[in-house]
Amino acid sequence: MNTKVKLIITADDYGINPAVNEGIKIGIEKGVINTISVMMNFKSSKDDLRSLFQFLIDTNKYKKVGIGVHLNFSVGTPILKKDIDSIVYKRQGLYRFYTFSEIAGFDKSDFRPKEIGRELIAQIETYLQVVSEFKEYKEFFAIDHFTSQHNLLSSVPHFSKVLAKLSKLFKKNGKNKHNPIPVRRTMPLFKELRKREGGNKKENKKLKEKLDILKGDTVDYIVGKHVRFSILSYLKYTNYKNLASRQEFFESLNIETPDLMFFSFYATPKKRLKDKLKNFRRYLPALRKAAVNKKIIKKNEVLYIEIIHHLGIKTNKELRKAARKVSGFDMYYFVKYRQLELKLIESNLYQKLLAVDGIEHGSYSELNSQVLA
Repeated sequence: MNTKVKLIITADDYGINPAVNEGIKIGIEKGVINTISVMMNFKSSKDDLRSLFQFLIDTNKYKKVGIGVHLNFSVGTPILKKDIDSIVYKRQGLYRFYTFSEIAGFDKSDFRPKEIGRELIAQIETYLQVVSEFKEYKEFFAIDHFTSQHNLLSSVPHFSKVLAKLSKLFKKNGKNKHNPIPVRRTMPLFKELRKREGGNKKENKKLKEKLDILKGDTVDYIVGKHVRFSILSYLKYTNYKNLASRQEFFESLNIETPDLMFFSFYATPKKRLKDKLKNFRRYLPALRKAAVNKKIIKKNEVLYIEIIHHLGIKTNKELRKAARKVSGFDMYYFVKYRQLELKLIESNLYQKLLAVDGIEHGSYSELNSQVLA
């Protein structure tokens, strides 16, 4: 079989609460999820990661699943307790990160890169501490990639320099020790933008003329006709030109990213989920052809596409109580959509997709060698 497309099927947010952790494990058991991004700033992060490593060993999946660190400074509480004042909300007896919406209201220069880096290094080192406990499996649990909560580090110029430094700083702890650790691509554009509070109407009107700037980041423009998660929220932080420049920035430093990113499943109603995956499969040949024509990849290279999922099982009072204990807040509000994505994973649609000639699983650690065999 001549492989032309490789799918990096990623489950985000492992460690944020027990319901999410269990959902991700089910996705791995089904043979669909082959990449995980773990969060390391919660009280139970070490125990959750140990549980994940042991699960992968017990199910003999440790060679097939890449694990990266989901760097975070917008959900929950930081690991560090001092010297990170610019990224911490300290009022009414609280000590937590600023939320996604709160960050949007600040000038990004209010956030000191050194303080962001200091906290994120603590998160990475916490991950590596647990890896050191599994000496026989150290090479398999080496850092596969870096992603970030809300994709802030990839998308916002003021923050992406921090991500680039971490990618190079920890390369010896990655799967390809001689190369910087791969990172997630900047946010894709979506076909139908729905106005949100704070959205920039002028930017929205210029969508079509900006598509070419973003080159490969247009999977959802082709496939996702009913995307509820809108790029408009990102325009509170940045703009289309900056998104494109971030991608060029990582490429200039030889930091690898997947060629395309598909994010359309987030918060999607049940009746549309399966249609989106079917449409994705239908358009894959056209996507690869477009990637070659736009010089995203060469004709003899594999096209790497990351598909991002947010999974979770049905919650009950015990799980919700555990979630509050772990992360300090109740994560119930979005678990409904995570359950729907898990049902998609449990269906046979992904098995059919991966059975198509020329399509197979891929990984972040492969991104330095994309030439077709």
